[in-house]
Amino acid sequence: MRTIDRIRKYIGEGIRNGSLRPGSRLPSCHEFMTLCSGSYATVRSSLARLQSEGLVQVENGVGTFLAGGDPLPVRLNVIPEALSIEKTRKLFERHLAGKNLNIDLEICSSHELASQENYNRILGHTRAAITMFEDKKIFHLPQTQLSHFPDYGDLVSGLRIDDEQLSRIALPFCQTYFFMVASGKLMKKIGFSPDSIDSSFDWWEEYVEKCRKHRIHPMSLFWAPNTTSQFTALYGLFFSILGYEPEKLTDSSALFDSPGGRRFLKIINDIYFYPVVPDAESFYCGGSGMCPYVGNWFSVQNHLAERPDVAVDDPIIIPFGFGKRKIFPAGMMRLEAYLNGELKQDARNRVWALMKLMFSREFQLDYSNCSGLVSSRRNIAPSEYQWNRNHFWDASIPEKGDLVIYGSNVFSQNVNTALTLLLEDYRMGFVSMDSILHRMDLKKSIEEIKTY
Repeated sequence: MRTIDRIRKYIGEGIRNGSLRPGSRLPSCHEFMTLCSGSYATVRSSLARLQSEGLVQVENGVGTFLAGGDPLPVRLNVIPEALSIEKTRKLFERHLAGKNLNIDLEICSSHELASQENYNRILGHTRAAITMFEDKKIFHLPQTQLSHFPDYGDLVSGLRIDDEQLSRIALPFCQTYFFMVASGKLMKKIGFSPDSIDSSFDWWEEYVEKCRKHRIHPMSLFWAPNTTSQFTALYGLFFSILGYEPEKLTDSSALFDSPGGRRFLKIINDIYFYPVVPDAESFYCGGSGMCPYVGNWFSVQNHLAERPDVAVDDPIIIPFGFGKRKIFPAGMMRLEAYLNGELKQDARNRVWALMKLMFSREFQLDYSNCSGLVSSRRNIAPSEYQWNRNHFWDASIPEKGDLVIYGSNVFSQNVNTALTLLLEDYRMGFVSMDSILHRMDLKKSIEEIKTY
């Protein structure tokens, strides 16, 4: 065995048995010569190599130490809607205990990166950061090429990779699938059988009539007035009625200006769009029979004490579909890292170790159990989530053969903005149905360069 490998083995065994911790003093060169049966020159060159790898820290005239002795400040930007900052903090306290990473973790909201001013401030004061983000726009801190870490391949082999190129700098952390949910309590009240509800919407007119008689909204959807990408919340409804033909999403052929497009707009007319949360007439507050845009998070947050705005009795899951095939619009939460150019290899390795911890089976299960989101790990079955131990939420998770559609694979941000604004014009009565459908077809092929 080479001298450098003997030193590695000595350090590895010390870390495992607890005799070595970050900052611990290591044997001197002469002591390593005896332990490893190597020459002085070989031991010196081996320690220099291990220092370049970030495993040890050599201080001339002082000694050699296990790297990681100085606390490393790391900013963790999270999505608080998925899991609150306080719950995230407790999660890391559990999983970092005994790991000896010596990281001083500051947990903040990713939304702070949505303004240029905050971005500049954060960039100027941050040496290392890990950021959770969705497809929604934020200012990304300079991204680190994660694929440069030696064991990157081992990590990604256990994940569901939807975009190989993007995963080199932003790994898929967890995802949510979207579906419809009906209130069993209100279905019973209006005398409508939930068994009639499917993704064909052939039952829609009868259902709407019963809702009107009982003065409740057939369907409701939160529609923020200050955003321009709300059309994504209608993807499931859209594909259930018009089907999923990828080539028609960007070519010049008619997609909206069709019988399916007209039916889509007629159903839109029956939806109650509300601009502020909570709203007493919304689905989540018991004032509407259905919602067309519910994610897996609902399994955990429904009737949660800190979410009084989400209280649906007897929820019924209705997957989207076209024909006999189920369709699941999906959103992906990703992790990326920022490492200041002056950061030493030891610090880089510790940030990477923290990311690997976040992708461990134990951490992923814990995060998913707390948030209701679905892990990106291949080896976690739906029945392992605490919220699905009774298999109630099986219908909200795709099976083999189901079609999963990520928002980034449908319309570009520019197209979503155009479609959102056109739909708002239609809902406000500014434009006729024929005109709006024609204009939506014109806008769906707006080109946008996709960058990573």
